[in-house]
Amino acid sequence: MLLTLAVTPYAAEPQGEPVFGFEPFVPTWLLALLAVAVVAGAVRSYARSTRPLTWLRRLALWFLRACAAFVVLACLACPVLVHATVYREKGLCFLVLDRSSSMTLTDAPKNRSRWAHAGSLFAQQQEALAELGRRFEVRRLLFDARPAETERLPGEGSADDSNVRPDGRATDLTALFERLDREAAGSDCAGALLISDGRHNTSSDPVAAVQRLRGIGLPLFAVGVGQEETPADFRDVQVKVLEVPERAYVGGHVSIVVELESTLPQPAVVPLTVTVNDQEILSRKLQLPAGTETQRIEVPYTPKELGMQRVVARAGSVAKEANINNNVRSAFLRVFRSRLGVWYVEGAIRKEFGAIRSALESAPNVKLVAINAIGLGDQVRSDLLPETDAAWQDLRLVILGDFPAKRFPRKQLERLAQFVADGGSVLMIGGIENYGPGGWHLTPLSDVLPVEMGWDDQAVQGPLKIYPTPESVGHPALRLAEDLAESAAVWRRLPELPGVNGVKGVKPAARKLLNAGLYPLLVVQEYGKGRSGVFTGDATWKWALKAGESEMLKHFWRSLAVWLTRSDYRSADKVVFVETDRLQYLLGDEVNLNAVVQETDDAKGRLADARVMASLALQNGARRTWELGRGQGTFASRNVPPNPGTYTFTVQAITPGGEELGKDSVSFQVDVPDVENENPKANLRLLQRLAGASGGTYFDAEHGGQAFEQLLQRQAGYEKTVRSSSPLWNHWSLFLVFVALLTAEWALRKRWGLV
Repeated sequence: MLLTLAVTPYAAEPQGEPVFGFEPFVPTWLLALLAVAVVAGAVRSYARSTRPLTWLRRLALWFLRACAAFVVLACLACPVLVHATVYREKGLCFLVLDRSSSMTLTDAPKNRSRWAHAGSLFAQQQEALAELGRRFEVRRLLFDARPAETERLPGEGSADDSNVRPDGRATDLTALFERLDREAAGSDCAGALLISDGRHNTSSDPVAAVQRLRGIGLPLFAVGVGQEETPADFRDVQVKVLEVPERAYVGGHVSIVVELESTLPQPAVVPLTVTVNDQEILSRKLQLPAGTETQRIEVPYTPKELGMQRVVARAGSVAKEANINNNVRSAFLRVFRSRLGVWYVEGAIRKEFGAIRSALESAPNVKLVAINAIGLGDQVRSDLLPETDAAWQDLRLVILGDFPAKRFPRKQLERLAQFVADGGSVLMIGGIENYGPGGWHLTPLSDVLPVEMGWDDQAVQGPLKIYPTPESVGHPALRLAEDLAESAAVWRRLPELPGVNGVKGVKPAARKLLNAGLYPLLVVQEYGKGRSGVFTGDATWKWALKAGESEMLKHFWRSLAVWLTRSDYRSADKVVFVETDRLQYLLGDEVNLNAVVQETDDAKGRLADARVMASLALQNGARRTWELGRGQGTFASRNVPPNPGTYTFTVQAITPGGEELGKDSVSFQVDVPDVENENPKANLRLLQRLAGASGGTYFDAEHGGQAFEQLLQRQAGYEKTVRSSSPLWNHWSLFLVFVALLTAEWALRKRWGLV
């Protein structure tokens, strides 16, 4: 456990001039006796002299000897200079201001915004702020969802405050009180002055947190701004909802939905514009009635270009609008190639044909050709697969049902194998006459399909539980729900399979995505520029008819078709393809970033040692770069973006020599739920309760200056006077005086014949 100790330094101030004094080694009465003895000894020593001396000479000798003795006595008395120093430790004082976006609402005194009123309070209390700084260590904090220290608050000094804006998207008073608790613990505190509208909108309990402040002696002097009722002249227009399909197709029709909510005292007219990549697709004047009203506008849109497209809905503002931050909302959609051409040919009468057909033909991005050839007997037919170049060009995926290979002309199967190599895809599902027993291991598709087959392959009898392999839980083809844990739970509750086709094994370059018991169920692989797969079961129809999971049935077959056909990607010839599981997230959501690096004709033989570098960049913000791996393959990374905004995920394949073989990127949006502007009412009662629970006082907006006065009445800090002494008795000058006195006495004695 890491402990952070905050130490407030002492301020030392000298107290007046040094004072002379004594610190004797022996008691004073003993010094007095010694002084008397010295005088008596000096008088007696010269009173017994046998030589005649004048009284002046005798007095001079007495004086010199007495002075020498008194020097010794003075040293025993230990003269010193006493210095007094006052040490002061300032108490802590906090000035805290709410910077969430609800502070922009205009319902404070003098028709000012809550933020402007707070700034005026600080501007009016310059003398009080200076006195607080002299008496206490003042720390200034701004807070929304998180508190942060600042050098100054709006209204302090003459400096421009434009760099500080009330734009926080949530308010967490608990996080603020926990910060105060950490910083003030162990210190003497004057208190905390808080200016806020009380709009606490997280799930934590601020009352429990503020009670801990009372325990450490940190009272809260709260100034409430705003009104607890919606003002009669409250005005606000907001784009509350912008619904954009995350996936669209060139030439396809999508609907963009805008919900506009207005709260107005009287009717108004505002413009509404919707743009896609800065190109205007809607411009309309909206009539907004008095009161609270929600309008839903559907905007038709037909994408014409591939790639990421940014949609922005912007509503005009009205005079004296309380909050203009919610007048704009943005989202992303990704445009893919036109509708997927799927050819599904079946050779048996079974429910699986109907299940797959229903799942795919109802998909908005699929153009399905479904053929059941049961009435054709065992004839070899060229029309079981497309017969013309134009028909092949319209296809992206061929699904093979229960057929023996001999039903197809070999040239048709060769064309199918080349179709996959050129960027198409093929999927073989389970059946009695498929795989090895159907002779498919002797066809051109034996190299294309991801499993090894033989004549002696036996069907595996169930029941067999379906489950994703551990390394494939998050694979796009297996995502039955947005949340990975929920997706895994769906797979666990799906019905067991009655049996699957047995195969000899999975090819080294293939990837097993699903198991049925101990046996492979769904296996895929890259082949040339395309992809191939096998699904060895034939009973997914039970998901809908017996388990009520019709939506999961559709989701699985559509997701598998999308992944096999690379419909998530802009070009089948690209070396690098990237994707995210969604394009819109809320702050705190985990983002699944995926990349596929595959060999193309241009990059052939150069990918083995290539570094796969990824970067995640916030628009006009920080960028993080890391290495996903080396060579071709599928790469995944999970991230939790720390801030809201537009992010771009980019992946590059770079050779050791620095050559870029391929690059792709995808953008996505991370938003914070705008809970600040859902309700304009201030929560002043909460502030009153918090101030009382901390041992402090609540003040309304008009009497906020009294909070500064009450804070100045607090006493906090520590003061101590420390005295130190500098000894004078051991100074070299005293020794010289002592020697000089004895030398003078000896010289006079010698001159006068006493020696």
